[in-house]
Amino acid sequence: MSPIVSQVIARANQTDQSLFHDLASTNDVDGHAHNLSQDIEVVSGSVDNNGESSLQLKFRYPDSNLTGLFKCVVSGFDQIGKPVTENAFIKVLPTSVTDLFEVIQTAKSNISALEKTVNQMQQCIDKFVVYNKSETFPSLASDFYASDLFQDHRYYLTKGIEVFNYTEAQSECERFGGYLLELDSHEEFLFVQNFILKISTNKSVWTGATDDGHEGFWVNQHQAMAGLSFDWYRTQPSPGLGSHCQCFSIWYDWKLGVCYCYYDSKKRFDASYVCEIPEPKC
Repeated sequence: MSPIVSQVIARANQTDQSLFHDLASTNDVDGHAHNLSQDIEVVSGSVDNNGESSLQLKFRYPDSNLTGLFKCVVSGFDQIGKPVTENAFIKVLPTSVTDLFEVIQTAKSNISALEKTVNQMQQCIDKFVVYNKSETFPSLASDFYASDLFQDHRYYLTKGIEVFNYTEAQSECERFGGYLLELDSHEEFLFVQNFILKISTNKSVWTGATDDGHEGFWVNQHQAMAGLSFDWYRTQPSPGLGSHCQCFSIWYDWKLGVCYCYYDSKKRFDASYVCEIPEPKC
């Protein structure tokens, strides 16, 4: 075929159907592409007998309803001026479009999951940066004994101190990103008790529980929960006497008992407390 006169793209609803509806066309009269269907949003193309003829279209709503049999018809003349028409066909099956949409949706889901993972990793990195750069953490190494990890928390037992002050101890733990020890379960109690027995030579080790302002009702300060069952020594907790704090003590067989919220060891340095610090995790 030499000179091209026109190009037409048509569609049949079914792949075995011979009834086609024209969608778009070009011709050598005006040289422009023509939109012949409401289903088409954009049409472009031209007739160029130098071998660059083209016809392109974009559907307004590309979905499974636009599957079927598509035909491209090119009309022109051969070398001796005889009219010639060439047809090309392509089948677009419903499963093809459906599969494409599924791939797109899967890709979107994967991208969302990846973005979530990246955000979580960034948050974790930020936490580690703060953890490692904090000016307060060197004192943890010099003034505290560190436990093994327990349920993503680590426990830091002070070396012997002369004076225990509940408010100051709580502030010190918060400075490290934690809080005075809060025993939430029997398993945690056993873990900390064992840690203290292996490390400490002091007589009393304070926790963060208190009944100050609500006599006989013991709660943790950082995460107050009702109904906590502490592992008290058999005679504890004893009411009154102005004692509103809790501690492990040699006098309570290293179980929990009531202790003063302010204690001065008179230079014996036999007091300690435990900071509970959540560790950053990824």
